[in-house]
Amino acid sequence: MISKKGGSSALFRVMAAKGQISSGLLRVFLTLLGRMCGTSHLANGRFQAMQEASEKRQHPRMRALKAARAVIGNGHSTFDCTIRNLSVGGAKVVFESTVPIPHVFDLRFEDGTQHACEVRWRTPKELGVVFIDVQA
Repeated sequence: MISKKGGSSALFRVMAAKGQISSGLLRVFLTLLGRMCGTSHLANGRFQAMQEASEKRQHPRMRALKAARAVIGNGHSTFDCTIRNLSVGGAKVVFESTVPIPHVFDLRFEDGTQHACEVRWRTPKELGVVFIDVQA
Protein backbone atom coordinates (compact mmCIF):
# COMPACT_ATOMS: atom_id res chain seq x y z
CA MET A 1 0.00 0.00 0.00
CA ILE A 2 1.34 3.43 -0.92
CA SER A 3 0.53 6.09 1.63
CA LYS A 4 -0.15 9.75 0.96
CA LYS A 5 2.65 10.64 3.37
CA GLY A 6 5.18 9.76 0.66
CA GLY A 7 7.15 6.86 2.14
CA SER A 8 7.56 5.11 -1.22
CA SER A 9 7.95 8.36 -3.14
CA ALA A 10 10.76 9.41 -0.81
CA LEU A 11 12.50 6.08 -1.42
CA PHE A 12 12.19 6.50 -5.19
CA ARG A 13 13.55 10.09 -5.00
CA VAL A 14 16.58 8.87 -3.01
CA MET A 15 17.16 6.05 -5.51
CA ALA A 16 16.99 8.56 -8.40
CA ALA A 17 19.41 10.90 -6.66
CA LYS A 18 21.88 8.02 -6.25
CA GLY A 19 21.50 7.06 -9.90
CA GLN A 20 19.88 3.71 -9.04
CA ILE A 21 16.81 4.50 -11.17
CA SER A 22 16.34 6.94 -14.03
CA SER A 23 14.58 10.27 -13.63
CA GLY A 24 12.13 9.04 -16.30
CA LEU A 25 11.11 6.11 -14.11
CA LEU A 26 10.77 8.49 -11.19
CA ARG A 27 8.43 10.74 -13.23
CA VAL A 28 6.30 7.69 -14.16
CA PHE A 29 6.11 6.65 -10.50
CA LEU A 30 5.19 10.16 -9.36
CA THR A 31 2.52 10.44 -12.06
CA LEU A 32 0.97 7.13 -10.99
CA LEU A 33 1.19 8.15 -7.33
CA GLY A 34 -0.61 11.40 -8.11
CA ARG A 35 -3.39 9.54 -9.92
CA MET A 36 -3.80 7.05 -7.08
CA CYS A 37 -3.93 9.75 -4.41
CA GLY A 38 -6.53 11.84 -6.21
CA THR A 39 -6.71 15.48 -7.16
CA SER A 40 -6.49 16.77 -3.57
CA HIS A 41 -2.89 15.53 -3.49
CA LEU A 42 -2.17 17.37 -6.74
CA ALA A 43 -3.89 20.56 -5.66
CA ASN A 44 -1.60 21.30 -2.73
CA GLY A 45 1.45 21.58 -4.99
CA ARG A 46 3.36 18.77 -3.30
CA PHE A 47 3.12 16.47 -6.33
CA GLN A 48 4.30 19.26 -8.65
CA ALA A 49 7.26 19.98 -6.35
CA MET A 50 8.24 16.29 -6.38
CA GLN A 51 8.13 16.26 -10.19
CA GLU A 52 10.25 19.40 -10.43
CA ALA A 53 12.81 17.95 -8.00
CA SER A 54 13.28 14.96 -10.31
CA GLU A 55 14.10 17.14 -13.33
CA LYS A 56 17.86 17.55 -13.89
CA ARG A 57 17.83 19.32 -17.26
CA GLN A 58 19.31 22.81 -17.52
CA HIS A 59 16.81 23.87 -20.19
CA PRO A 60 13.11 22.96 -20.35
CA ARG A 61 12.19 20.68 -23.24
CA MET A 62 9.23 21.18 -25.52
CA ARG A 63 7.38 18.41 -27.32
CA ALA A 64 8.35 18.12 -30.97
CA LEU A 65 7.81 15.98 -34.02
CA LYS A 66 10.65 16.84 -36.39
CA ALA A 67 12.49 14.77 -38.95
CA ALA A 68 16.28 14.72 -38.69
CA ARG A 69 19.34 12.63 -39.52
CA ALA A 70 22.18 11.37 -37.38
CA VAL A 71 25.36 12.04 -39.34
CA ILE A 72 28.33 9.80 -38.56
CA GLY A 73 31.88 9.81 -39.90
CA ASN A 74 31.74 13.17 -41.72
CA GLY A 75 28.63 12.11 -43.60
CA HIS A 76 29.75 8.64 -44.62
CA SER A 77 26.76 7.21 -42.74
CA THR A 78 23.41 8.77 -41.95
CA PHE A 79 20.43 7.43 -40.03
CA ASP A 80 16.91 8.85 -40.24
CA CYS A 81 15.38 9.78 -36.91
CA THR A 82 12.58 11.75 -35.29
CA ILE A 83 13.00 14.44 -32.66
CA ARG A 84 10.33 13.92 -29.97
CA ASN A 85 11.29 16.76 -27.63
CA LEU A 86 13.73 19.59 -27.99
CA SER A 87 15.42 22.29 -25.92
CA VAL A 88 18.22 24.76 -26.39
CA GLY A 89 20.66 22.24 -24.92
CA GLY A 90 19.47 18.82 -26.11
CA ALA A 91 16.80 16.50 -27.45
CA LYS A 92 15.09 13.14 -27.26
CA VAL A 93 15.72 11.33 -30.54
CA VAL A 94 13.87 8.22 -31.81
CA PHE A 95 15.51 5.74 -34.24
CA GLU A 96 14.55 2.37 -35.68
CA SER A 97 17.50 1.09 -33.61
CA THR A 98 20.12 2.92 -31.56
CA VAL A 99 22.67 0.10 -31.89
CA PRO A 100 24.68 1.69 -34.76
CA ILE A 101 24.64 5.18 -33.20
CA PRO A 102 27.94 6.10 -31.50
CA HIS A 103 28.31 8.07 -28.27
CA VAL A 104 29.10 11.30 -30.19
CA PHE A 105 27.53 12.21 -33.55
CA ASP A 106 26.06 15.13 -35.48
CA LEU A 107 22.32 15.71 -35.70
CA ARG A 108 21.09 17.49 -38.86
CA PHE A 109 17.57 18.92 -38.89
CA GLU A 110 15.43 19.38 -42.03
CA ASP A 111 15.98 23.15 -41.94
CA GLY A 112 19.76 22.64 -42.25
CA THR A 113 20.57 23.30 -38.58
CA GLN A 114 23.20 20.91 -37.26
CA HIS A 115 24.37 20.14 -33.72
CA ALA A 116 27.19 18.00 -32.37
CA CYS A 117 25.57 15.60 -29.86
CA GLU A 118 26.69 13.45 -26.96
CA VAL A 119 24.47 10.60 -25.75
CA ARG A 120 23.31 10.94 -22.12
CA TRP A 121 20.96 7.94 -22.03
CA ARG A 122 19.99 5.16 -24.43
CA THR A 123 17.21 2.63 -24.95
CA PRO A 124 16.89 0.24 -27.91
CA LYS A 125 14.99 2.88 -29.93
CA GLU A 126 15.57 6.25 -28.19
CA LEU A 127 18.46 8.49 -27.23
CA GLY A 128 18.66 11.46 -24.92
CA VAL A 129 21.34 13.79 -26.24
CA VAL A 130 22.99 17.00 -25.13
CA PHE A 131 24.16 19.49 -27.76
CA ILE A 132 27.88 19.81 -27.06
CA ASP A 133 28.31 22.74 -29.45
CA VAL A 134 25.87 24.97 -27.53
CA GLN A 135 27.10 27.26 -24.75
CA ALA A 136 25.02 26.91 -21.55
